[in-house]
Amino acid sequence: MICDLEELSKTIPITAHTDTPQDNWADDTGRNSNNATFSGTFICYTTQLVIEVGETTQKQMTTLKKYIQKPIFSVRYLNSDNGKWITEKFYGTPIPAKKDYWGGKYKSFSITLTGVEARDELL
Repeated sequence: MICDLEELSKTIPITAHTDTPQDNWADDTGRNSNNATFSGTFICYTTQLVIEVGETTQKQMTTLKKYIQKPIFSVRYLNSDNGKWITEKFYGTPIPAKKDYWGGKYKSFSITLTGVEARDELL
């Protein structure tokens, strides 16, 4: 089951998403304080995906948790590098669920996901 942001946004108030390349370096990486140089082995870029969600009903919250609270899952999102919808695997994360009264909706929140594949190979 793919967490398709385009399809989910038709029934869940996804207000925005941000995809940001995150650089990954090997353990030989560091800054030399004697001459102010930076060295190391660059491994790849992975994606950090932040999904912003507006107020949700119980049904919408249950649906989101079904897709996102998993160890690893696929998300289809609009990639900023090429403007195309791509599918990528991410680590799951818990979803915060805040209410200020029993019969109301869940408050707005954001979810931060970390990619598990090299971003360069996805494009």
